[in-house]
Amino acid sequence: MRRLKGDTSGNAMLLTALGMPILIGSSGMAIDVAQWYVWKRELQFATDQAALAGAWASAEPEQRDNYVALSKLEFNSNLSYLKGQVADPTIGYEDWNGGTGNTVVATATYTKALPFTSIFWKNQATVNVRAQASYQAATNYTTCLLALDPDADDAFVIGGSLTGDVTCGVGALSNSASAIRKNGSTLIDVADLIAAGGIDEDLAVNGTIHEFISNLSDPFDGVTPPDSPYARTYSCPTTTTTPIVAGDSTADVATRTVITYTYYQGSNQNSARTVVTYTGSGANTNSDSTVHALAQDLSYTPAEGYNETVSDTGEVYTGQNWPSTAKRNAYIYEYRQEVVTKLYSNVVPDSGTTTATSGTANGLLPGTYGDITIGCDTTFNPGVYVITGVLDFGQNHIVQGNNVLFVFTGEGTERMKLNSQSIVNFTGITYDQLVNEYSVSAEDAEILNGMIVYDPESTADIAINGGANVIFDGILYMPNRHTRFNGNSSVGGSCMMLAAGTIELTGNNTIQSLCLPTNVTSFEIGGTTISVRLVA
Repeated sequence: MRRLKGDTSGNAMLLTALGMPILIGSSGMAIDVAQWYVWKRELQFATDQAALAGAWASAEPEQRDNYVALSKLEFNSNLSYLKGQVADPTIGYEDWNGGTGNTVVATATYTKALPFTSIFWKNQATVNVRAQASYQAATNYTTCLLALDPDADDAFVIGGSLTGDVTCGVGALSNSASAIRKNGSTLIDVADLIAAGGIDEDLAVNGTIHEFISNLSDPFDGVTPPDSPYARTYSCPTTTTTPIVAGDSTADVATRTVITYTYYQGSNQNSARTVVTYTGSGANTNSDSTVHALAQDLSYTPAEGYNETVSDTGEVYTGQNWPSTAKRNAYIYEYRQEVVTKLYSNVVPDSGTTTATSGTANGLLPGTYGDITIGCDTTFNPGVYVITGVLDFGQNHIVQGNNVLFVFTGEGTERMKLNSQSIVNFTGITYDQLVNEYSVSAEDAEILNGMIVYDPESTADIAINGGANVIFDGILYMPNRHTRFNGNSSVGGSCMMLAAGTIELTGNNTIQSLCLPTNVTSFEIGGTTISVRLVA
């Protein structure tokens, strides 16, 4: 016994026996914890993907109604070990960060007994996970008035005391803090104001402000207008008047007879060259008489307003003379001249013509022109007009055309001149013309549809006086010009869209002509893309 009591060789066994419960327990717990962690990690990842899938679907209008089904599909496709063992997650919308229904929340639960702890604990282990993903749908902003300068202060100014509306919106690509500014007491309704930079808060009463929007762009950037290579020149019609053309006619005839007496002083008749005034005895007085005869039958057809000299006697000595009281040994001699003219009016020809015209302004054809200075009433036929020089709309001449596009090429600060007394009336080129006549792609034709002016290089300021004398029913594209629109009267039935470097709206009356022309869509200027992220 003493020997056994003093023997130390069994200590290890004893210690092992005493520590075995702790070793087995900690190993079992480690296995259970690892098992639980694997379950949770897999379940959390699948739930995260379900929330993200639901958010992406919710941001796409055409997929929004399917967001629950797509979330569950994504959830199950990301299960591995737990596949077939977990019930479908719960999917729904929740408010977040001041928004309404702007996140998708997915929750999932998995319950199962753990291998070790289930020996001592009859309850099964439960894993609960939750994921929340926010979403923002893409926003594609549109306008019909757009300032294109990328960094100008006051790129778009709305001033004066205008009323009316621009329901298709205004925009500015400028990133300036004052990209769109209000100047005046205008009550005009512009619907939406969109800018890459800041917008005057005073404009909140005029429309909905969307400021500091990224990804805005020029809708015409990269689009090439069609060519029209046929070389042509502009000229006004000239009229050749033939005073008398064979053929019967009737006309009102005014026959005028003018008799003039002139008095010359000299030593004899041949040397009398000095014109003097004589009112003495025997002097005659001048006369001017007209006889009117209506609807006279004629054997010819004079031109309307033709003034015909029938006879002119020239100065003829009457035989009368008198001694001069002003000069010694001199006499005063009397000369008489008779001129008879006929003025024809209200001419009604039975046949024949009295005029011939030449020139092109009554029906210009599409093609390539140098300078065009409007000098008479001018009509442009439908099509594309390439202007390599300057187009000056002139003064007080009616200039018009339907389905017309002016393309300005080359250099120059002022390729198109619109004067204070210009009278213009144009509609823009159509999609069908661009595709069928000029072989423009369908995509580019959609963008250019309705355009009247494509002037990419001019830099001079231009004023457009909105009123009865200036009607552009279509799109004006002038990316480097400051354009001032004076809305001083309303024009019903026409709609102008404008994309210019900088724009100023001013005036004091009602604007009705800044709108979408028939069959023309708004400028698509870009905007925000879809945004999805996990927030919890």
